[in-house]
Amino acid sequence: MLGLHVMALCLHVAAVPQAERVRQMVRDARASGTPSPWGAPLFPAEMEITDIRETEGALVVQLRGLTRSPPWQREVVEELQRETLLGSAAAHEVTRPIRWERAEDGAPLWHSDARAVSGPPVVEVRKERPTGHPWGRPLAGRRIALSAGHGWLDNGGSWSTQRVRWAFTGCGACRGITEDFFTAELVTGHVIPLLENMGATVVLVREPDLSDATETLVDNGDAAYGETGTWADGTATGGWDGDYRAYPGVDGVARFDVAVGAPGRRRASARYVHGTNRNTSAVLTLHHAGGNRVFNIDQTQTGTWWMDLGEAFFDVEGAWLTWSANPAAGYLVADAVKVGGGMFAAARKPFWQMAAESYVPWSGAPADVTARGDVTIRPAFVQHVGADVYVSIHANASGVAGGSSANGISTYRYSCWAETAQYSDHTSSAGAAACDDPPGSRELLDTVHAAVLARLRQDWDPNYRDRGRLVANFGEVRELTDIPGILIETGFFDNLENPSGTPPPRYADNRTLHDPRWRDAFAHGLAEGLARYLGAGTQAPPLRPTGVRAVNQPDGTLRVAWDAVTGADAYRVYVARHERAWDEGAVVNGMVTVLADVAPGEVVAVRVAALGEGGEGFPSQAVVARRRGAHLVAHAPAELLVLQAYDRRDAWVQTVDNDLNHAVEHAEALRRVTGMDVYFDGALDEAVEQGAVSLSDYRVVDFAAGKDSAQDESVSTAMQGLLRAYRDAGGGLFISGEEIGYDLVDVSTDPADEAFLSEVLLATYVADDAETYIMQAPPTGPFSGLADLMLDDGTGGVYEVVYPDVMAPTADAEVALVYPDGRAAAVAGAGLVFLGAPLEAVVPVSSRAALLERVLRWLVPELSTGDTDLDGASDACETAYGLDPLSDVDGPLDADGDGTSNAVECQRGTSPVAAEQDGGTLPDAGTWTDAGNAQDSGSGQPDPGGAGDAPSSPSCGCGTTGHGGTPLSTAALVLLAVAAHRRKACRRTSSAPQ
Repeated sequence: MLGLHVMALCLHVAAVPQAERVRQMVRDARASGTPSPWGAPLFPAEMEITDIRETEGALVVQLRGLTRSPPWQREVVEELQRETLLGSAAAHEVTRPIRWERAEDGAPLWHSDARAVSGPPVVEVRKERPTGHPWGRPLAGRRIALSAGHGWLDNGGSWSTQRVRWAFTGCGACRGITEDFFTAELVTGHVIPLLENMGATVVLVREPDLSDATETLVDNGDAAYGETGTWADGTATGGWDGDYRAYPGVDGVARFDVAVGAPGRRRASARYVHGTNRNTSAVLTLHHAGGNRVFNIDQTQTGTWWMDLGEAFFDVEGAWLTWSANPAAGYLVADAVKVGGGMFAAARKPFWQMAAESYVPWSGAPADVTARGDVTIRPAFVQHVGADVYVSIHANASGVAGGSSANGISTYRYSCWAETAQYSDHTSSAGAAACDDPPGSRELLDTVHAAVLARLRQDWDPNYRDRGRLVANFGEVRELTDIPGILIETGFFDNLENPSGTPPPRYADNRTLHDPRWRDAFAHGLAEGLARYLGAGTQAPPLRPTGVRAVNQPDGTLRVAWDAVTGADAYRVYVARHERAWDEGAVVNGMVTVLADVAPGEVVAVRVAALGEGGEGFPSQAVVARRRGAHLVAHAPAELLVLQAYDRRDAWVQTVDNDLNHAVEHAEALRRVTGMDVYFDGALDEAVEQGAVSLSDYRVVDFAAGKDSAQDESVSTAMQGLLRAYRDAGGGLFISGEEIGYDLVDVSTDPADEAFLSEVLLATYVADDAETYIMQAPPTGPFSGLADLMLDDGTGGVYEVVYPDVMAPTADAEVALVYPDGRAAAVAGAGLVFLGAPLEAVVPVSSRAALLERVLRWLVPELSTGDTDLDGASDACETAYGLDPLSDVDGPLDADGDGTSNAVECQRGTSPVAAEQDGGTLPDAGTWTDAGNAQDSGSGQPDPGGAGDAPSSPSCGCGTTGHGGTPLSTAALVLLAVAAHRRKACRRTSSAPQ
């Protein structure tokens, strides 16, 4: 019935004359009750049409009762009215251009009297981004201005957004779309990274840092600022806080030390005072927790603005930025640096949510810019800074109460309303042939619109609707003087239900705009269009690599591999040695690399980005590993595999819920596990499903499903088969995720899914949502005595756990954790722990580590400590007696020829290099006491290491890893072969802990 109703509505609309559609859209706009930021209705109840006439193909519409706003509100209100009515025209299928007049005097409506502002000339070549993209930097030397429209505005002491929140039908726990914030998230999270990876410098009219952490700003003259060389005060105007420093030579250095309140990822930016006598190749270096990022800056170009330097990880201390000079004529200038976005004090709101009207004056723009309202302050600021192109990004509104079925993308340029050739709003860009103001805007619109639409249809929805290339009298593009500019209406945020069409689009626009996958596709299309327009290239960067894995090798190396990406000429491999402190990456040819600089025992996270003619693409999901660094003949290099399956990204799971790096939380917990040595590899789930990584190589699999659910398959059919076989062979499985039971039982129609839950995961599904963030250990059971555990409620720094599964154990399992109401949060059975919430979202990390340690003691209680090469001889013993603690070759050998292997000697506390006095009864002259690798022979007591001791015989588990050492005899080779055979038998017959 709904489909028939929509079809009938469409047929009815098609038959309605254009003038009547305009009358209806005005009635709808008036009835919608849409408020302005200052509370009054955007369209007053007394507003009405007094006349509609047609002139030169356009409809001239006279309105009465449209209340004039106070001057300080007028610009914003008129722009919102114009934007809403243009969206409403699209929703009502009004195809004629429209000119709006005030009925009282016939004067044009929505025509701001703001002044045009001239800016610096657009310079073709600049050096403002780091080098190191050898296969493609098509936007190198270009400034791209981005305006993410709207934001909080002052409402006489209170603050209001310019658009209200809308959420699609069925949204449930989704965040909804507020255009003021959506545009900022789209620009910062998706557009800026691609453009900067293509070599561009991005000019912004709003704060780009989405972390709400307190900003750190260091000015010259502050205690955190220092110099080497003979610097002097600058004499030009424009310095932050009224001053700056200048150096005339080539060996001076200015340093800004940055101390943040808490470790985390933040954006950095810097400013300088430009001039004709400045250094044309100044070196700006950002020293962050992951490494050094280097920029070459032409300081003759405008620098009195906060130039974005990208995102990096900042520890509480130990970060700084430096200015130095390349051998070039001109003064080197240092002014101020900033890290983080912080809060806007007057509004008590995150700075990134504030409108340009707040950000631009704070940034230090001159008075002829800051005197403007929120709409025209954006292009005026860009004119002040200078750019090659200007792109304003918005979302559309239908002006219909409750929303409408209107959907699709449209792109606008200025209509030349104030010039000789006047074109009405909604005129086709192709029809406005005599208008191209500023010059190049028409070509920019045609090129970018085509590229964005093509990419959205390729990567997102082949039926994504094209609303057209149009012109309008928008203030954002009208006030540009010599910078080509366009305004993109990405979709209708008030389209809440799946719209009509044949065939229909994939989702309602509101749901689409939520989705990070759509946002990636939009960013790729925009990047490609800009590269084409600027004549620098024909394509955007390649897509994210998949199939990433980091695997310890028997030769002691840590090998990283991934799947090939179409269009990639090379790859950049990023390594983080703690949390998300990514280094600056290393370029790799091919799809394999060895991380030679990772030390034995070190924990790392790895991600990979593809490089091509279009630049560098988004990085892959992260994988984690701990390098063993031992040469192994008879043992597997890693006991555990961190299997990252959490790749869900949709309208409910946005970037804030999944930054694709949550394997890091698992690694940080494993790093803190005490009392046992755990070496681990990491892989994405597709690498396992494709056979690039075998589960049978590991004693434990840590399967991270995160928020994966029905659409994303928490555990795919292929993975279910692999995990079942792994468990049948005796492997230990720890699986965690918040919608596994819901996916396998509540929404699945395949009986095999529920069978997997009961037979492999030893659980039955009880409920979708425990409605709590607390998990507790019962008085008895495998985790008894464990302190209460907290799940992230959205403030814990990971992501909010919205729907933790409630389960019950089967007859072969027991309750391991409960929610406060006593229902099961986790079950444990032979070789299994199943947690109904994501491990990574257990906060803080100390609690996560405590839980994971209990899990490992349940699954593999015999893991040893202090024996890196697994040969049965502790590292300390081997080091003390000159054996190799990184080779399992020497453990089974008998260095002193007394008939007892080196490993057993170390376990007994006797010397492996001095023969026993009577051939085996009396101890030799050794004084070694084993540090905990095994129970001492004959003592009847454990040695000081206690729990975790390895078996004292070289049967299952006693092998060694290493390189170098004593040449092997024939007997030793036979012994190694026997040990390898026994290891294989162990792996086949290993069972659950007793």
